[in-house]
Amino acid sequence: MNKRFYIFFLVFVYSISLSAKVIKEYFPNKKLKSIGNYELCKTKSQKKYIKSGKFKAYYLSGELAYELTYKDDKKDSKMIWYDKDGNIIEIMPYSMGKREGVEKRFYPNGSLKYTVKYINDKKEGEEKFFYQNGTLAEVSNYKNGKREGEKKEYYPDGKLYSKVLYINNYKEGKKLWFDKDGKINKIKEFKMDRPLEFYSNNKKDSYGNLIKLKGVDFNPNSKKIQ
Repeated sequence: MNKRFYIFFLVFVYSISLSAKVIKEYFPNKKLKSIGNYELCKTKSQKKYIKSGKFKAYYLSGELAYELTYKDDKKDSKMIWYDKDGNIIEIMPYSMGKREGVEKRFYPNGSLKYTVKYINDKKEGEEKFFYQNGTLAEVSNYKNGKREGEKKEYYPDGKLYSKVLYINNYKEGKKLWFDKDGKINKIKEFKMDRPLEFYSNNKKDSYGNLIKLKGVDFNPNSKKIQ
């Protein structure tokens, strides 16, 4: 009885070793490029190894670039990116190949640079960008993968720089820019993301009112204003 069980166990282990293996890839300079667990996938037409388990990729210089876990050849864990000094620069959660959860990006000093939530591979809720000192730089809202609602941008000191409304992923209405005293210094009007009219603080009438402009507005250096 014990002998039979031992033989069965050896056959079982051997079959697993044939269906699963670790595969390494190398750069032309023979440094490790990636290492990951793979399993044999059989179909009627072919046999091939697919990613299944832990996977790591490296920079050409040898440092770890990112790591994650695969299931059935699909990303199925937090994908963690590192810079060459070993600092985490991005975390992206996946569930069976789709982005699911809160994405975060970081500055080299560890402070939060960017964050947004994904549901079923689409952005949902607030998307935020931050300056390196932690001050909010930009915030907008997403609904089912599309921008919806007001987007605001801020100066590094926290004062409002601009704001504009999005409807169904398009800019709609007036985008306002503010100087550091909180005064409006430029206005651009949009219809389904297309600019219609401009008001710029360097073009005023004799009473000091902003003059309405048609077409594309340019700054004094002849560069198109976005």
